[in-house]
Amino acid sequence: MASPASTAERAIGRIAARWRRLVECRRSDEGVVVVMPEGYSRRYASRDAERPDVIWWIVSIGMVLAALVLFAALQNRLASARVRVEGAFSQIDVQLARRHDLVPQLVETVRAAMAHERETLERVTLARARAAASLAAASAKAPGDLAATERALGEAVGTLVARLEAYPDLKSHENVLALQEALVTSENRVAFARHAYNDAVVRLNEVRTTFPTNLLASLLAYEAGELLDWPDDALATPPTLAFDGAATIEGDDRDGEGAIA
Repeated sequence: MASPASTAERAIGRIAARWRRLVECRRSDEGVVVVMPEGYSRRYASRDAERPDVIWWIVSIGMVLAALVLFAALQNRLASARVRVEGAFSQIDVQLARRHDLVPQLVETVRAAMAHERETLERVTLARARAAASLAAASAKAPGDLAATERALGEAVGTLVARLEAYPDLKSHENVLALQEALVTSENRVAFARHAYNDAVVRLNEVRTTFPTNLLASLLAYEAGELLDWPDDALATPPTLAFDGAATIEGDDRDGEGAIA
């Protein structure tokens, strides 16, 4: 029976013999060089050659994904700013349409008693028609001449209110007071909606001019928003008018009177 020591020696000898068949050792001036068999070297050399390509693909895919994420984030930022502007403009549309409906009611209520004020009434009617047409054609991207027509309407209605000072009975009429109060309420809502719209426009313009969103805004043709501005106090301070046989009437702050913008 072989001893354990001899058995171990034989096993080590077999392993050394197999390793010698796999590895060729050459002596050189630089020392001992270990040369792996041809098949082994070819297999592992091909793996090492493939590694740079894999790393390049991983880096490239990562860069593309990062670019897509950045593009989506910037696009969402611009789109959100534009949606806020459009939502604010829709509120202006609703409130201006309501005010446009109130103006003809005021004109018809005072027409009979102010028959000789035909020019003033026609001016209000024409200004209202132009403002309604501008509102129908306007949008958040292109307000057009909406501000100009609303400014003209405010001035025309302010003149009409000033003319009412010459008709105390008409001015104190229940229907006239109710319409003036409704106009004041409508104007307050218009002013609030207009301020919200202008704030949204300012925010949009800031986003589209800030790097790097400005690059994407130019690429996707995001236009700058246009502010809406017109006076808020056409009724609170109507124009000074002089009537034949009457004193000059100054505009003042009266109950039921307010601004039409």
